[in-house]
This record gives sequence, C-alpha cells and structure tokens, in this order.
Amino acid sequence: MFFKRTLLLWAFAKRSPVQTTPPSGSKPRNVIGKGLKELRKQCVPPITQDQLSGRLAKLGVQLDRVAIAKIETGRRCVFDYEVQAFAVALEVDAAILLSPTLGKTQSKMGKRNP
Repeated sequence: MFFKRTLLLWAFAKRSPVQTTPPSGSKPRNVIGKGLKELRKQCVPPITQDQLSGRLAKLGVQLDRVAIAKIETGRRCVFDYEVQAFAVALEVDAAILLSPTLGKTQSKMGKRNP
C-alpha cells in the first residue's frame, strides 16, 4: 500500500506544471475582462474586486477576488450566467459588457457628477 501511494505521488509530481497564465501573445480567454475592470472603476466610488465578489455572492454566484482578477486579465473563461450576474451587480445591460466599445459607456451607479 505504501509503495503504491508513493509511486502515485511521484508520478503526480513529475507531471508538467499547470500553466496559469496564457502564453505571451495569445488571445484572452474572454471578451469582457477589460470592460469589466473599466466599469468597476467607473463606479462612484470605484468598487474593489472584493466588493464585486460580495455583490455577486448576494446574487448566488460564487466568484472570489482572484477569479475576478483572472477574468479581468483574460486568464479565465466566463460563463453566460456570470456575465449576467456581473451586469446586474454593476447595474448595466449584459450587452454593454460584451460590447467592443465599452470604454465609452458608464454604469448607472458610476455616472460622475460634472
């Protein structure tokens, strides 16, 4: 028994390390990452990734700060229900998150007073 367990652990340790970041020059794994970060920072006051995580938890979507950071940097794929939850949490339409011209929009919460 000990030998089998040791052999199994040794084989697992010899595997190549899991790549946590996309190779340089590769495409991001989602289309909402940059826009999500922009919308989050446009809120007044800007909300942190941790605060956004709390809002998502209230909606029943469990994403921690690290998962949100990976989404914003394009290192994590996003499910459709997560896109919808981000839209609700930031009070925007989901289509805005998917829009390539996101930098020109603001969330309802994030409208700055002139």
